[in-house]
Amino acid sequence: MAIDISATNRSAVRTGLPHTAVVVDHFHVVQFANKMLSTVRRRTTAAKRSRRGRAGSRSDKPRKRRDPVRSIRSDGIS
Repeated sequence: MAIDISATNRSAVRTGLPHTAVVVDHFHVVQFANKMLSTVRRRTTAAKRSRRGRAGSRSDKPRKRRDPVRSIRSDGIS
């Protein structure tokens, strides 16, 4: 029987159908993995940048990037 990652569902199936093979649904495995990766990513970002990741902080603003075409022209190379 395919179920989601819930201890309640697993125990209910084990109680009602003790000889049934229980497997976890692929969708819920991927969903759980994505949630855990996001948690680690947020924690790592907060530790590295010493902030909580609020919108509007200075590190959220885009940095000015050099225009490669303009820098080539200013070097005298056409």
